[in-house]
This record gives sequence, C-alpha cells and structure tokens, in this order.
Amino acid sequence: MSRNFVGIQVAALCLAAIACSYAQSKEDSDDARAVQGLWVGFYGGGERDGVTYLPAVAEVFIQGDHVELYGYPSTVAGTFHLDPKAKQMKITASDESGGKSTAKTLSYDYQVNGDKLTITDSGRPSITFTRRDAVQDPQANAQVELVTAERINDAGDLLVAEFSELEAGRVRATYFEPRKQSLKTQKATVLLVQKTGCKKISLDEARSLIRRPLPVVITYRQDDRRPSDQQYHLWKEMGPAAPDGEAVGRTFSGVLQTGTLIFALSAKENVPLP
Repeated sequence: MSRNFVGIQVAALCLAAIACSYAQSKEDSDDARAVQGLWVGFYGGGERDGVTYLPAVAEVFIQGDHVELYGYPSTVAGTFHLDPKAKQMKITASDESGGKSTAKTLSYDYQVNGDKLTITDSGRPSITFTRRDAVQDPQANAQVELVTAERINDAGDLLVAEFSELEAGRVRATYFEPRKQSLKTQKATVLLVQKTGCKKISLDEARSLIRRPLPVVITYRQDDRRPSDQQYHLWKEMGPAAPDGEAVGRTFSGVLQTGTLIFALSAKENVPLP
C-alpha cells in the first residue's frame, strides 16, 4: 500500500470526523438558539369531587446558557447544556439550602418546535410551554412633543415656546401667538441624536447648542414607575419603555435628524401648577 493512498485515507477520515462534528455542533447551536426567551405553561387543574381547580402556572426564562424554571417540577436556576441527539437538557443548579452552597445536576427531556417547548421530568407528566412574544432590541415607542427651545437659563430651566394659532379680521389672516413655558431639568436626561443611537450629554453641553431658537424633542419619564400586580414570577411587567433607554433611543435615531436634542424630563418634576 503506497504512502499516498494511506495519506488519502487519513485525510478522508479526518474530513468525515470534522463534518460529523460540524453537523452535531450545528444541531446543538440550532436548539440552543430556539429555546432562548420567556416561556409560559400550565399544568394541573380540572375537576375533582365536584370541585374545580385552576391550572398552575409554570415559567421558563433562558438567556445564553443561563436558565431559570419556576413551578415545574420545582424552582431552579443555573446554567444548562443541551444534548440535541438525546434531546436532553442538563441543568447545573446552585443549591444554597442549609446554609451551604452546593451544585447539583438535573436532567430533563425536551422537545422544541417553533414557539412550543416541551419539558419532561422523569416520572412526571410532560408540560408544554408557549413562547412569550418578547424581544430585547426593538425600536420601542415613545410619546413626544416637538417644541421650540429658546434657552436654558442659569437655574437650569428649559425655556420653550408653544404656539397657538389665531385668525384675524375678515380676511382671516393667520398669526401664531407664542406661549412661554418653563420646564424643570434637574432630573432630566439630555440626549443628542447620532447616526447609530443617542448620546447622553450634560445640561451645559445642551445649553451651548441652543444659541438661537431651536426645535427640540420633549418626552417625559415616569420616575416612580413600579411593577403592577404581577401574574408571573420570573419577570416583571414594567409598562412602557423608558424614553431615555436604548430601545427608544434606536427609534429616535431612526426617525430624527442627526444633531436633534431630546429632553427626557421627569413627569413628577413638571406637574402643571394650578
């Protein structure tokens, strides 16, 4: 047998091993991506002895290799690894009971199909979770006002003009009457729109940019926003996106002209006085 023939065989075996490894890692990667996000399921319930029982809620939160389960089969948190060939999810969970921190490995069977994730704990009925429609990097909505800023005074107040339309005489000539307003900025976030997002700047920097009457964007932040009564345990519903956060910043950057000033003001600080 020639050395060339042996070399070809070795190369072929190596390529086959690489192809097999690639296929397995791709399957592993596909499943790992498919299970990311927030999942909700229900189990139990029904009627027994004339009494109706509501089903219990179970939840799963997966981000990267971090996983948290609530309600089925118990509440655990840790890191996980998927074996796509055996369709098993192995979770390395931290157990801090008894004043000691130990790690334990839990194994579950799983099946993922689109927006459905089925998990089975050995000896228990399976539970199917439905993916909650939630993303981490949207172009989020915000309510804004477009006004003309005149200046920022020495006290740090933003002085703006809002215009009211007037019709004059028989010819119905149109005039616009400016109505001055002073807005508090002590708790404000000031943003400058850039091509790839919004940059946070200081009030002094904003003052230097308002050298003449300048159109600006006003939006209000709820300083005391708190989670409402919660239905879930692994996540909290916080309400509308913060207007000075990255998600809304992406929207501002996509809609507004580069160089536009945005003042995210405290709603509590700017409650209109009677």
